[in-house]
Amino acid sequence: MANKIAVIVFLAFGLLNLNDPDWYLWTPMYFITAAIIFSKTKNKFTLNIFYLTVIVLVVLSLTGTITLDKEVDSMVGMVENKREAIGGVFSICSVWFFSRK
Repeated sequence: MANKIAVIVFLAFGLLNLNDPDWYLWTPMYFITAAIIFSKTKNKFTLNIFYLTVIVLVVLSLTGTITLDKEVDSMVGMVENKREAIGGVFSICSVWFFSRK
């Protein structure tokens, strides 16, 4: 049941990111997170590629390398790149958790 809720949450995160200027980075990440949780994969290669890709996205986001919108966009007290990085860390943690079950 928890994995079904997680799939729905990550699909919603992906849909909510469609209005971002960098949607093409984060929306696929959330949809792929949902797909991996849904598929219940335990394939180490698939999981490691996912982890590596999201870690690179998070690092690039935190360093401001892939931030397209240079305006200060503060929502819930955080700028865009920090919010996206938290989403990436949440994705990694969720996939790790559900791949262990």
